[in-house]
Amino acid sequence: MDDPSLMPDLSHLSAEEREIIEQVFKRQKDEEAKEVQLTLKADAELDQIDKQINERKEIARKLVGTQDDAICQICQRTKFADGIGHKCFYCQLRSCARCGGRSHSKNKAIWACSLCQKRQQILAKTGKWFQPDEAQHKTSNAGHESPCQNMRDM
Repeated sequence: MDDPSLMPDLSHLSAEEREIIEQVFKRQKDEEAKEVQLTLKADAELDQIDKQINERKEIARKLVGTQDDAICQICQRTKFADGIGHKCFYCQLRSCARCGGRSHSKNKAIWACSLCQKRQQILAKTGKWFQPDEAQHKTSNAGHESPCQNMRDM
């Protein structure tokens, strides 16, 4: 509230009351600044995760049909005895038990790689999973579908 036109008229209050109100406005401004910083940090983290997922997808695409096709597409170390592994519900990459795990989506258990699990946690924590416009922009980058997008498709 640095802009004086946005500041309410406090002239009718005592100096003590005015000081209390101004402290409240200052705390609000500080909290809003913290929220902006957290949002920027979450956006940067989401971009980094999306970049990692896209890199892994590109590597996996190059390995299709080769002998290395039967390895974890996340860590690229673990070989699958059955050659299949678990496919991530979100990015469709195959991962081993160290690089993924069961996650609960509504009332069913799904397999998600650790990158997508972290991505979903950030989206849930920031509330971005529920913001269709921003979520659609992000999903087009990594090929993920947001829950809002899934609901519209039904």
